[in-house]
This record gives sequence, structure tokens and C-alpha cells, in this order.
Amino acid sequence: MLPLQFRSSRIFRGAPIYCEQIEGVTYGINPLDFLSLNFPPLCNYRCNFCLASGTIDDPTARLNKIKQDSLTPNEYTRIIQEAKGLGTRIIEISGEGEPTLPVFRSRFYHIINQATKNNIHTVIYTNGFWLDKNLLNFLKSRNTSLVLSVKYMNMKKYNETVGVNNAWKKVKKNIIMACHILGGYTEENKIKVYRLAISSTILNDNYDDNLQLRQFCKKQKILFHLSTLIPHGKEEKTTVDFAKQNFLSRKLSFSSIIMANSSVGKIGFPACGTFYYGLGINYDGQVLFDAHADDTRGIIGNIKKIGLIEALRRQRRMRDFFYKKGGSSYCPLRDPLYEKFVNNYKKEGDETCINCFAVSRRKTSSI
Repeated sequence: MLPLQFRSSRIFRGAPIYCEQIEGVTYGINPLDFLSLNFPPLCNYRCNFCLASGTIDDPTARLNKIKQDSLTPNEYTRIIQEAKGLGTRIIEISGEGEPTLPVFRSRFYHIINQATKNNIHTVIYTNGFWLDKNLLNFLKSRNTSLVLSVKYMNMKKYNETVGVNNAWKKVKKNIIMACHILGGYTEENKIKVYRLAISSTILNDNYDDNLQLRQFCKKQKILFHLSTLIPHGKEEKTTVDFAKQNFLSRKLSFSSIIMANSSVGKIGFPACGTFYYGLGINYDGQVLFDAHADDTRGIIGNIKKIGLIEALRRQRRMRDFFYKKGGSSYCPLRDPLYEKFVNNYKKEGDETCINCFAVSRRKTSSI
């Protein structure tokens, strides 16, 4: 195995480096290591940095359409069982909408129960608004890891950003409750392993908030992760200084919850594990280039029609072509020519993308 460029004395259970550093795993030996299952694009928040813009504007109309298009419980069961047979170790739910919304609770429980039944670890990303004691104890009993997405500690900035009055008061209370139920760490091979994390993003106005979040996590004995901004969704037109953000991300994060070292042998640098060694499936069965790449719907196909093995073959072909022609970021959505690549791929597939990456670029990395 190659030397681990990303390693830490503190690791999040469910992060790609957990299996690499704790269990000695090299990804890519199995056909599929990670499976990302997106929830419908509905959320009670209206964040101005949202990747999916999944707010509840006309819930009745959207819910009717969602119910009509959604994967059924039996389809989820079949996908998870097949994924297990292909070697899947971790299922991640990090988009497209808020997975803990009460309207999605039965779907939420079903996926986690099926993952647990198949001995697959589950990682949930949430805004924390809908957490309660019963849900947290359910996650604890299923050995599930939880990531709380929080960008501000300042009450006014938090409430204004998410567009919900008094949201921070409720979320802060829920975070404390989560710390009591899922907080703390265990030790494996002399490494502190956490099941609860707070993940923030570098924004123009939250440097002090990130310092406070980091200190809060240290005090509460949970993991803190700081991510670079993804110029996608509502931030699509934002210019990101990745060199500066990468430095700050490495400096403040306790460890990576994104990166996998195994890709070094393939592309020369660590990459996002759930992208490079995973597969993203939308709530309606559409297979995505990356779990957050909602603009790639329709390119690869629908899991209901093509099946998991064919979906995996098509995504890997697109992934390899992306890097073969110059993709230089650990995350495709953070690559400066991502949009051009996708637009050309939509038109005619591989051949039209030959000139997409003619400009040589410095490789970027982050945690």
C-alpha cells in the first residue's frame, strides 16, 4: 500500500481514511467501496450557499412529483444488497435535500436498517434542525455516524443565512443533545475514532465562527472538519481561492472526512473517496457523476433501467476520462473546468471532451 498522505490521530468513523488507516484497506480492489444515496431536493432551510437549492417552496406539488418518481423501499433494498455484494463498506446520505425531514422519515429508517442488516456503515449529513432523542438513539443503536452541517455560531448570522427565525436556538439545543448521545470517541489502534462531527465551509464572513466551532468541538469531544467552498448551486459564480482555502482547511480541521489516499496510485494525488471509489444515486434512480453533481442527471442513466453494475461501468468511464484529459482536483465540482467538461460530455460523450482540458493546471488538494 502507498504511504498515507492523509492520516491523523483523530478520525471520523465513516471517513475514507478510517478504513485505510485503521483497517489497512486499499480502495479500488472491490468494484464499489462507497454508495451515496440522495434524498429528494426538499429542505426547511433557504441557505444562500446551498448546492441543491432544495427549499420547500411549493411542498404539495413537489411532494406529489417526488412520490411518483422515487425509488421504492424494495428498490432501495435491492440496491443495498447488490452494493454489498460488490464490496460496499459505507453508505453516505449527504444530499440532495435534508434527509431528516419528518416526511422522509420512513425512507430514512428503511435505508439505515437495510445498511445495518448488510453490515454497511452509514454516514448521515444533516442541518440538525429535525433531530430528536428518538432519532439519535436510533442512529446510535445502528452504529451510524452523523455529520452536522453548521457554518455559523453567531445566532443572527445563522438565522439570516438559513432563512428560518430562531433556527439557531433549536439547532444548538439539538447539537448538545447529539453530543450527549453520539459524542466522545473510542480508541482503535491508538487512534481516537469519532461518530459525531461538525462540518463547516469557508465563507467570506465566517472565519471567527469557524474558530468558535473548532473550540466547541474540542470541548465536546467531537470531530471538526472545515471544507473549501464548492462553486456550484447558489455559489456557481463564486470565484474561490483554493490555495488559500486549502491552507485554512488543513490548519483548522481535526482530520479529513473526504479524502482517500488510495487514488494516489491511479491519478497521482488523494481524491474524494465517495466520488472516486463510490457511486451517487439520486432519489429517483438517476445515477450522478458525483453525489452533488445534480447537473449530470440523465448522462449516465437511471438505476431502475440499467442496474448497478452497468451504472458503475458508465460512471467509472466518465471519471477516468475526466482525469485522463486533465482533471486536476480531488473533487470534480471544485475543478475550474468542470462545467465545460460536463456540458461537452452531455452533447456527445467522451470524444468531444478531448480538448476540454487543454490548459495545464496545478493539482489541488484539501481535506
